[in-house]
Amino acid sequence: MGGRRYVNEEKTPLTVQKGYSADADAAPEGGEGAPERRVLPVPSPPRMGAAALEAIGTREKLHVRQLPSKLEGCCACCCCARPNKYDVYDAATKERVFWVEEESGCRHRCCCNPNHALQLELYDKDKKHVLATMDRPFRMCGFCPAWGESCQQEGVTYAKDLTDAEGFAQHAYGSVKQPICGGCFVPKLNVALGALNPQEYNFAEVHGPTFCYGGCTELCREQKFYISSPDAEFKEGDLGVIVKERPDPEDLKDLKEELKTCYDEYSIAFTDSALTPHQRLTLLSSLLLVDYMFFERSPDCGCGCCPPTVKFTVCNFYVCGAICPLSLKIGHDPLPSVLYL
Repeated sequence: MGGRRYVNEEKTPLTVQKGYSADADAAPEGGEGAPERRVLPVPSPPRMGAAALEAIGTREKLHVRQLPSKLEGCCACCCCARPNKYDVYDAATKERVFWVEEESGCRHRCCCNPNHALQLELYDKDKKHVLATMDRPFRMCGFCPAWGESCQQEGVTYAKDLTDAEGFAQHAYGSVKQPICGGCFVPKLNVALGALNPQEYNFAEVHGPTFCYGGCTELCREQKFYISSPDAEFKEGDLGVIVKERPDPEDLKDLKEELKTCYDEYSIAFTDSALTPHQRLTLLSSLLLVDYMFFERSPDCGCGCCPPTVKFTVCNFYVCGAICPLSLKIGHDPLPSVLYL
C-alpha cells in the first residue's frame, strides 16, 4: 500500500465540522485582522458502514483486551507469532462491541513481525459478520526512522475492500498515518476521516510518551497516548486518551502473560462528547495501530539455555520514528551486559 492515492477532496461528499469553515474563500470571523481558521473538509460516513457506526455509537470509554497465545508463551520467537485477536467492550456496561481478528500470512509474520502487512477484521459482538476492515501495509523495521513513505506506519479502515480510488473514497471510514520524522522524540500519528490525506486534513493527532516508553516500564506505570485536536495549544488530550494499562501487580498470571507474550490491555476514553461515531471508530483504529507499532515487538523477558542467560528489555527509546530497545542481558559473565539492539 506504499504510495496510496488519496482522493481529491472535491470528489468527496463534504459536511462542515464543528469549529471549521466549509468555504476556503470565506472571510474569517471577527472581520479584518482576525486570525484565519483552518479549513477542514469532512467526508460523509460510508454508505455501507452503518452497522459499525451504530455499534460504537456515542460510547464514552472502550476497553480493548488482546487475547494471549499459548504458543507464543511457550516459545518467544518470531516463528511462533500468532495472528492477534482483540475483544473490544464498553467500559461501563461490560458489553462486547467488536471482536477483532488479524488476517495475515504466516511467512510474513515469521519474517517481518510486527511490521508485516495485515488486515484487521472488525466483527459484530456475536462474531458473525465483518462490519469493517483495517488495512495496515508492510513498512520497514522499527529501527528505521520515518524519513519516507516506506517507513511511515499507516492504517486505513473501510467498510468494503475496493481497490479503485472512487470506491475507496465512498467506503472509507478514516485513516491514520505517521508523519515524516514521526514527531521527533514524541510519537505522533495524524488521524483523518474518509479518504482524505491525514497529513493535510487530520481532525486529530495522537501523541505518545516522550522519548522513553515500554519494556519494564509497562509493569510500573500506564503508557498514555493523548488524542488532541490539531489546533490545540497543549496536546493534553482534549479529544480523548489511549491508555495501555499496567498489569495488576496482585495477579501473577497477568504479570506472566505480560512478560512472556505480547498480551496487552488498553482503554480509549472519548473526552469530547461532540465526537461523532464516525470519528470514534477511526480513533479506535488508531489504538490498534499503536499496539502494532509500539507493543508488539519481542517479549520483554526471555531466557536462553546455552549458555544460560536471561535477557529483558528495560525500556524503548523513540527517535524520529525509530524504536531502539535498551536491553539487559545476565548470563555466565560476572557482570550484566547492556544491549542497545
